[in-house]
Amino acid sequence: MEACTPVRPAGVALHTAQQRAREKTFLADHGFPTAAFARALTLDELWAGVQRVGTPAVVKTAAFGYDGKGQHIINAPADIEPVWNAIGHQEAVIERFVNLHSELSVIAARGLNGEMAEYAPFENRHRNHILDMTTARRAVPEPTARRAIEIARAILEQLQYVGILCVEFFVTTDRQLLVNEIAPRPHNSDT
Repeated sequence: MEACTPVRPAGVALHTAQQRAREKTFLADHGFPTAAFARALTLDELWAGVQRVGTPAVVKTAAFGYDGKGQHIINAPADIEPVWNAIGHQEAVIERFVNLHSELSVIAARGLNGEMAEYAPFENRHRNHILDMTTARRAVPEPTARRAIEIARAILEQLQYVGILCVEFFVTTDRQLLVNEIAPRPHNSDT
């Protein structure tokens, strides 16, 4: 379609954001902070990825996983094969388990001329791995908020993104910011 008419956001941005392995690789390749991760296309690669990342680890299906769907914890080697079976032998991302302080999101927009605007970071709270409540907390420390916005803006720029994008962050217990995912807006329609 892009050969016939401008598409915004561009197909490459959507292609990147809609699949975890591509998304994590893009983020890492461009120096954005993420949890340690590995990709797996086979059971052997899952074993190797868990060994490289360490345990506990979270295995996430690369596609069609959101709101906790397609996610499994690996605490020990005995968990690897059952998790591989549970995800249906499909491509996965293995992430080092993160000790969370909180989860933050920044919604930002970038126009055709490269001009950007964003909302202040807000906190997300989950229940059973599904977003339950979002609050605009004034308690987000200014350096953390500023850094989250800087990262979100850099991602928009790197993707040459035109439109609205949500960048979701893990804030670790030692206050590191890690990009968890990027999500074009609007999204998450079940229909």
